[in-house]
Order: sequence, then C-alpha cells, then structure tokens
Amino acid sequence: SISRERGLISEAEEKQGVGLIRSFGLPVKLSDRIASSSKSKEDCRAKALQVSWPSPEEVLAATRSDKKRDHGKIRFILLDGIGNAIIETNVRDDELLQAIRLILR
Repeated sequence: SISRERGLISEAEEKQGVGLIRSFGLPVKLSDRIASSSKSKEDCRAKALQVSWPSPEEVLAATRSDKKRDHGKIRFILLDGIGNAIIETNVRDDELLQAIRLILR
C-alpha cells in the first residue's frame, strides 16, 4: 500500500487492515475477486485468462480523468496509523503504479 511504502503504517497494521477487509468478504486484489466467483483454482485461472485486463499504465492513465481531481491533482485517502485517515495530493506516478500492480496481480 502507498501508506505502508511511505512509512505511515507498519507492516502489522497493513496486515490487520487487509485481514479486516477480507473478513467482510471484500476483495483486496483482483485475484480475490476472481477467486470468490470460482469453484476451483483451475476455474479461477481460466476465468482470469478469458478477460482482457487493463495494464497498470492504462489504469494510471484513467486516473488522470478522475472526478476527485483537485487543481490537476488526485486526492488520495491514506492511513497515518490505524483510524487516522489523511488526504494526500502528492502521490507520485511510480507509487501509484506500484499499488496498481499489487492490486492487479
């Protein structure tokens, strides 16, 4: 996560957040979403291969037209510790690409 990479939350806090999200049956990665609708790992792989997923660069390009832009910058909500959300507008493309790649795998 961008918050983790920036040192705003610890690895333990990140794992706790991911665990909480998953405990509600929500996907954290694209593969979680595919797996939740599949009966087996083979079915999951087959479904993933049948879909043309956007590249991380295409997702990044799509963020440039995001409705949450403010004066040309996207507002991101990051965690600065558990329960402390902050708004950041200085997320770099390389940080965003790394996060997108993590979600798409």
